[in-house]
Amino acid sequence: MCDWQDAVWNLLPVFTSFGVLIVGAWLTRSAKRREWIADSQKEEYRRLLAALNRLNMAISEEQVQGTSSQDLQELMREVSEAANTSIFIHEFLKKTNVLGDIVVTSQKLK
Repeated sequence: MCDWQDAVWNLLPVFTSFGVLIVGAWLTRSAKRREWIADSQKEEYRRLLAALNRLNMAISEEQVQGTSSQDLQELMREVSEAANTSIFIHEFLKKTNVLGDIVVTSQKLK
């Protein structure tokens, strides 16, 4: 029994080293995944905000200069595409109802 305990105590640093490596690899993978998700969210926010900005500018021009509604329909499609293809910010869009507000506003303009 004593030989077994001595063998375990002698191998303990080896097991500890492997444990540290495994935990370190897991933490690194987890951090990289969180970073990837954050980058993807930023990109989706940028795409949606750019489309909303173009729509806002077109609405302003229509109010001032009277541009065609064809441009507005195309921009509404762009906003819809940006929102509908967003998987990382879906919960935010659902919670804030941004798209519902845009639809209501666009119907008021017609």
